[in-house]
Amino acid sequence: MDDLDKLEDDFEKEFDDFRKETIREYKTKIAKYSLIVKNKNASTSDYADLFVACRSLYKFTKNEKGGPLISKDKVDKLADKLLVLIKKDITEGTPAIKAKAYCCLSYICVYRNDKRKALECYNKAVSLDKTFLSERADFKNVILNDKEGALADYHEALAVATDPATIDSIKFNIEHIDTLRDVDKSLKEVKWGDIKLLLFLILSLVIIALRIFSLFSK
Repeated sequence: MDDLDKLEDDFEKEFDDFRKETIREYKTKIAKYSLIVKNKNASTSDYADLFVACRSLYKFTKNEKGGPLISKDKVDKLADKLLVLIKKDITEGTPAIKAKAYCCLSYICVYRNDKRKALECYNKAVSLDKTFLSERADFKNVILNDKEGALADYHEALAVATDPATIDSIKFNIEHIDTLRDVDKSLKEVKWGDIKLLLFLILSLVIIALRIFSLFSK
């Protein structure tokens, strides 16, 4: 086995480990929230957590050879059950409960690939409760790829966030977006000739590193 084959095998092993760990985490969450929703006092948020975990496992494994590890039918039924609870909260709940319900509704919209409706739900949630700004920012950042919109929401969310973990998460996301934006700006300023030269140098360094690795491995 040469060095490139070994690198390829190492990458495949790391990816397989990542896949198994991700599946394990989703299954753990599903087991946890399944127990919670069996309680008569389970909230809409509890059902939403179960739905998101099942939705995530379905999407993560739906293209596998043996098929998804959870059926789409089960995820659809959970969405329908969650939708009934959401409608009740929006009709009867306090502003805070209504805001959370709209966020839960956005989860279903994303699952059904209706991004426009999902954004409308987040907008309604934020209009009722500013503490949901960070969730709308996450949606803009990850689903819509609207970095500027996400940054605006993250900065505004910092003014109302009180939970230390939430504040740390918001700051991390702001730094991450700023870093990517700076890198993108730098790349746009680099001429194509410079890019080809940079790629050539990187390739050369990789080849040299592989040769050195081969010498020391003998």
